[in-house]
Amino acid sequence: MKKLFLFFIIFIFTISTCMIYFLNRTEPEQQDSFLSPQKEQQVVYKKPVERETPVDDMNLKEVALPDKIIEAVHWTIEAIPVHGTQIVAIGDSLTEGFGDTTKRGGYVGILDRTLNDGRQIAKFNNFGKRGISSAQLLQQLNKEEVFTAMKDSNIVLITIGANDILQVVRENITDLQIEDFAPKQMEFGKNVIRIIEQIRELNPSSKIYLIGFYNPFERYFSDIKELNMIVESWNNTTRLITERYSNLTFIPTDDLFQERNINLLAEDNFHPNYIGYHRIATRVLAYITKEKDEEHVHSKPAFEREK
Repeated sequence: MKKLFLFFIIFIFTISTCMIYFLNRTEPEQQDSFLSPQKEQQVVYKKPVERETPVDDMNLKEVALPDKIIEAVHWTIEAIPVHGTQIVAIGDSLTEGFGDTTKRGGYVGILDRTLNDGRQIAKFNNFGKRGISSAQLLQQLNKEEVFTAMKDSNIVLITIGANDILQVVRENITDLQIEDFAPKQMEFGKNVIRIIEQIRELNPSSKIYLIGFYNPFERYFSDIKELNMIVESWNNTTRLITERYSNLTFIPTDDLFQERNINLLAEDNFHPNYIGYHRIATRVLAYITKEKDEEHVHSKPAFEREK
């Protein structure tokens, strides 16, 4: 076990070094936070067509969400007020969409193009920022643009926690122990509670969805149980918090990334690629539309199904 955990430390050090590089390198010009769908870029749901260029070295077809999810989306759209709905996405790089090789906003972009297919019925404000921790997200809520958007929101989507874990790794890299994560996990839980309460104070009627995170090392290091223990424990912290409040839902994603026969991660082996983000988007839509049974939640998109 000691040798196994030592290997884990060395591996985490390597990953952390890569992450520091990605977090600090110069970013290309960012897209607008509101991703307005264009006809030539719209997703074809019922009759997928081949993309002009492959994504993630695979000849993928355009996104085809499960039929039951699409039906539920259409039903939900009919229930949305005429003036439309406001969706605010906050959090870390998973909200920003980092790793999506299509450069179209990750899971938030997929939600935008799905809900706004045919007509503009939902406005998205994406404030995702790569590298942000739970403490920094709490501070971000005080920014005027975030504050204003949150007051008018109907739905709030949140991804947070991965960078809190990485902070523990960086601060204890020479002698990392599982026990080192406990104090930060408690701080993380307190920050999440403050984030939720601040959002509820701004807008008591907004529906909030806390999106859990996954173990990015599951595919290659499933035998290192400590990794799964940490991710599971932190997800449980978030899940327990959601049980305290109304209009607050936890959306799990860890099971979405456990398959080994398909690559779901970007080149950094940490963030999701387009396929990974598609899975997250499908799961989020399943929860928003309340189509959460096993068939709908775990259905695969067309490009993942066997031909």
